[in-house]
Amino acid sequence: GVVTTTGATSITTTTFTNNSTVNATGLTVNAGTLTLGSVNVGAGTITVNTGATPLDIGTLDAGALTAGALSVTSGAMTTVSGLAFTGNMTLNSSGAITVTNAVSSTGSLSATATGAITGTAGGIGGSSLTLNGSTVGTAGAGNELLLGTVGTLSGSVNGAAGTDVFNVKAGGALSIGTITTGTTVGHAVTITSTPAIGGGGTITASGPVSLVGNPIATAGSPLIVTGAGITCNGNDCSAIDNEFVNASFSQLAQGVNDVLSGIQAALTSE
Repeated sequence: GVVTTTGATSITTTTFTNNSTVNATGLTVNAGTLTLGSVNVGAGTITVNTGATPLDIGTLDAGALTAGALSVTSGAMTTVSGLAFTGNMTLNSSGAITVTNAVSSTGSLSATATGAITGTAGGIGGSSLTLNGSTVGTAGAGNELLLGTVGTLSGSVNGAAGTDVFNVKAGGALSIGTITTGTTVGHAVTITSTPAIGGGGTITASGPVSLVGNPIATAGSPLIVTGAGITCNGNDCSAIDNEFVNASFSQLAQGVNDVLSGIQAALTSE
């Protein structure tokens, strides 16, 4: 059947099962267990809150969701099945967020977890992606949080362990917004992108920062990075190699001049 209301609708119950289509200007569902089904709120917001109950957020995509924004609050979040949403998405978890199937938003996607945000398969993406967790990915090659299509990447790490990291890997180009890690623990930041990492953003880390991509930022829009050791593709960042970190046009020009001066000196000595 079809349920239609001219205003916003709020439902609070233990179990919510929607086997029909809900048409409203907005829908809020507070339920420990739910089946969302098909919902159309136009440009409004769909708000889902399961309290501390874990949620497979992929089940929210069982029907057609039409909304300007989707806001989800729950305990631990998993993606046993994927979720693709047209609009802006906000995920708030009082536990961990584990990504095994693709989660994407055509607009911004903000994911905040009390625990870890991890997943080496599926991918999580949005035009503007923000990831806040005790750790984002885990330490070591092969343990990166896999990203989907991302425009601008931001986020933070607030875990108490020195092994907590911001470790992500993208299969496409992305730009950096603002990324920060804890100031009292040496949280490392590792960003791997094929091919490019865009500039104009900032990374402030309490541990080492490793950037893998080509190019990394531009001379006109460098990355501003603070960390306990900064590397680009495994080496010191160099504007000569199209790695513009804490660099500018003047620094690039100086680097070229230094190379030319070295060549001239070598020729003169012969």
